[in-house]
Amino acid sequence: MSGAKGRSMVIGTRWATRKMGSRHAGVAPAMIALATIAPAKIALATIVLALGASACGDDFGDFSSEATDDAGTATNGGFEDANEDAGLRAGNSSDAPGVVTQGEGTDSARACYDNLDNNGDGALDCQDSSCKALGSCCVGDGDCCTLASQIAITFSGCEGMSLTDCLANQTISASEFGDPLPFVRDGLLSLGGDATGQTGAIISDGLNLKEQRIAVQATFVPAENCGTGCLESAGVSLSTQDTTELETRIRAVAQLLLSGSRQEMTFSVAGSVVMRWPVTETENWQLVARPSGEVSAFRDGNEVIRVPFEATGVARVVLHGHSRTPTPGTPPGARLRQVTVQTSLCDIPGGWAEREELALLTNQNMPAAIEDAESPSLAYDGTGRAAVAFERANGIWLARSRDGSPIEFQTTTDVDAPALSGSAPWNERKISDPELVWDEENNQWVVFYVGESNAGERSIGRAVAAASAATFVDDDAPALAPADYQVSSFGSPGVTIHPSGFWVMVASVMTNEGNIELRAFQSTDRGVTWGEVTRIDLESALALESINLAEIDEVDDPSLMVRGGAYQLYYSLRRGTRWSIGALASDELVFWRPLNSGDPVLEASSSGFDRLGVRSPSVVGRDSTVELVYEGLDGVRGLLGRTARQSAPAGRFL
Repeated sequence: MSGAKGRSMVIGTRWATRKMGSRHAGVAPAMIALATIAPAKIALATIVLALGASACGDDFGDFSSEATDDAGTATNGGFEDANEDAGLRAGNSSDAPGVVTQGEGTDSARACYDNLDNNGDGALDCQDSSCKALGSCCVGDGDCCTLASQIAITFSGCEGMSLTDCLANQTISASEFGDPLPFVRDGLLSLGGDATGQTGAIISDGLNLKEQRIAVQATFVPAENCGTGCLESAGVSLSTQDTTELETRIRAVAQLLLSGSRQEMTFSVAGSVVMRWPVTETENWQLVARPSGEVSAFRDGNEVIRVPFEATGVARVVLHGHSRTPTPGTPPGARLRQVTVQTSLCDIPGGWAEREELALLTNQNMPAAIEDAESPSLAYDGTGRAAVAFERANGIWLARSRDGSPIEFQTTTDVDAPALSGSAPWNERKISDPELVWDEENNQWVVFYVGESNAGERSIGRAVAAASAATFVDDDAPALAPADYQVSSFGSPGVTIHPSGFWVMVASVMTNEGNIELRAFQSTDRGVTWGEVTRIDLESALALESINLAEIDEVDDPSLMVRGGAYQLYYSLRRGTRWSIGALASDELVFWRPLNSGDPVLEASSSGFDRLGVRSPSVVGRDSTVELVYEGLDGVRGLLGRTARQSAPAGRFL
């Protein structure tokens, strides 16, 4: 199978022409001259909802005014209350993209994406207060997250108990390590250990640094009568080490450690000291690790440092320290009063979990051995059951999830009989590029696709299938015909349903002048008829991150979703012979911001079915998960794969 799919866009007029013919023969060679925004056939205002004007404040608690009970223990761990509405980033909770009227002191949202400080306030683009309300600025932001869980640990009432039992009474699991073990005195946690080793406890389940923002807040109490020779210390860390390693030395991903002899707080990242501060009184400190690749220290509610770190792997919260004389009869060393751990979900486009190959089974429940499947499209029906449409040979197949499995799909027809094939003059030569959508109102599947006539003209077709039907029934006419839009051909549709009910499509078009563009369309009758909304300036968007556009040979396969108040557009990207998947975000389909700093959000793996490349993305957001199915390339076959990531639930911001 050729590595070039043939229906692609070639960005930039300075690059070589490319014939769009290996899969869509007869279409003339073309250059991309991505157009500026043209007057829309449908008013742009009909496709967007206004965002609330409130900007995003930080959601870390005001430790200086924490509520305490009679024992002096923080009742909420120093964090704001863990309720669904706390700290909403913007007034928009409908998951609907919107428009911002002021961006960096200008009247255009473009100013929020131009890498310039237009109003001179020292805040660039999405960091500017006038841009923070944009849903697109929330994507990839490690501070724009939704609270997922919180545990508050206190030590009052635990006198004479082991730390494990103390935490078990609070329904918190923990495992202690080291010798002597930590102990509780006067409602404070004293750490054991000796001059050569530390003791402590690992708390919480494994926390995924790529998907979750982790905030660990602790009240540190300095040592009493601790001279220069004392080793008293107390710390909180995020560590990927096992228990045996922790006993010898904490090499934490990030760490806050209070030293008794030096009377200072040390902030370390990846085992190296980054900053020190003098500490002589009881203070609240917070360690915040973001899946966007930044880690911070907060002192009494104020951020005092933020640095980059490697947000990979699974970490656990560790309470630890050491002391030369950890016995009840001696002056106490550095201690911990209370600890609170928050985990929050963000929307990090590059934070995918492990990849899995899709298993395609026949309608007789036997392995289908399909090794030429292309252009997968994932969707869910009204019962939550997944289905995948894919292209193969000269037809489109439909496969439904087997027993709810995320990777096993059973074809609705025999492997030699497609669920849809071309039979009309406008699609009799070839049909390809399926885009599967569930029509909730009519309880049916809708598939959009590219239909090619014998004359080489390509239109976008529409076909439907009942919820349990095996095959699709084609419409009598194409949903988008070139003659209706004064263009030469259509290709590669990507469709999403806006929370307000209308349908949005992004598709590539070849103009009568031979240029290829991305355009957006809107439908108010569930995809039967469409009106053009705008043209997408993809080249300008990619140039924002100083990407070397000369290295990009093709952009293909748009897949669109609405999530968190923004449109997200995923696409195939080819450099030379290698395919990867990139992503952009927008609030109104006009101005786009590259995600993941312009780098691909998914690339070839080092081994397996996708070791040479990934392309043809289909992205679906559901609850707190985003799923991606795609075509993996190993140099021999084209197989379908799946990956997923946790994400802030749709429409929820912090």
